[in-house]
Amino acid sequence: MSNTSLNKKRLGIIIPIASFLIMLGGVIIFASGYLFAKHEISQDKNPKSQASIASSSESASASESASDEDPETDHTSYESIDIEADINKSVSLDWSRDIPKEYAITFDVNESDDTCTILLPEDRAFDIDYSYYSHESGLGTLFSHDDENTPDTITGFKASDVNFDGYTDLLFTGTKDSNEMSWLFVGESSSYDSSYDSEGTCFISYPPITDATQYLNKGFTVDDVCDYYSKGQINGEFSSYKEGYKAIIGFYETMSAGTNRYDLININNDDIPELLMDTGEGGNNFSVCTFKDGYVYQFMNWHHQKDKYEYVPQKNIILQNNSTESYIYGLNDCKLAIGYVEDLSNYRSNPFKKAVSFTDGKEAKDFIKEQLD
Repeated sequence: MSNTSLNKKRLGIIIPIASFLIMLGGVIIFASGYLFAKHEISQDKNPKSQASIASSSESASASESASDEDPETDHTSYESIDIEADINKSVSLDWSRDIPKEYAITFDVNESDDTCTILLPEDRAFDIDYSYYSHESGLGTLFSHDDENTPDTITGFKASDVNFDGYTDLLFTGTKDSNEMSWLFVGESSSYDSSYDSEGTCFISYPPITDATQYLNKGFTVDDVCDYYSKGQINGEFSSYKEGYKAIIGFYETMSAGTNRYDLININNDDIPELLMDTGEGGNNFSVCTFKDGYVYQFMNWHHQKDKYEYVPQKNIILQNNSTESYIYGLNDCKLAIGYVEDLSNYRSNPFKKAVSFTDGKEAKDFIKEQLD
């Protein structure tokens, strides 16, 4: 066969194949264009899809950026929440060790004329701190790195004077090891120093990490815990000293029923007697309360004091007999005032002085019946 004939035969085969391939390419291009156009129309009708794509792209970019940094560094962001809490108003929280969320709760502390802030830090319950805006004193950690009693979650918070001593107390609800829990921290103050006009409120657990859970129904709230301790009463709303003293006695009987003793004396020159309390297991607290304008104030609260005290009625003098030095205590605007006296000859010769001994005090039911009803 000649070369000319062979070439003609080859062209007869190649040309149809090329034509077919060209047509197939056209079909593919057409189909791609159609599908692309349809996708664009779908995106226009569904802007959320576009946002999702953009978000995925940004997340991927952020992930790539984080992978370039030190792998040991924790780059987890957390949410910071500020809450202004009023006294006697409950606050709902959803703080947890497992959730990157931080709370800063602020409230006024009337006894210090100051603002207190409680910080619930992200992922560090043992570092739950409190501080004051203008007082250096009264800065501390609530749980004191006590991991056994530190909450896993905190669901509620309330600031209220549940023990009726004139100082703000702190209440928390939450969980520990998947069990419902409550925590009570009572406010206490150091003695009032008139020369420096200083005082500071600190919060302590009473008794250590007080928990009312065993007395409450499941699903309780922080308001339920508050009512358990205070019986729904609010300091500052009492109509008389008798009503106020009954309330504070009720608190101590709730905490340690049958172990406390009570009595009345009149320290300063007014018509309202002061309430003396020997409280706690075995009588470990020496406490004195007074009443003014609807409020009960526990101006003296000394732990583990076994000494005897003397006082002169109506003269605002309390003498502590436990050393060669003589410290005189008095009452100044419902706060404990301190003084030092070198010459006590006139005091010691005063025929009206009386010794304070709680062994003669009465149990709650008898004392209320005889003195407060």
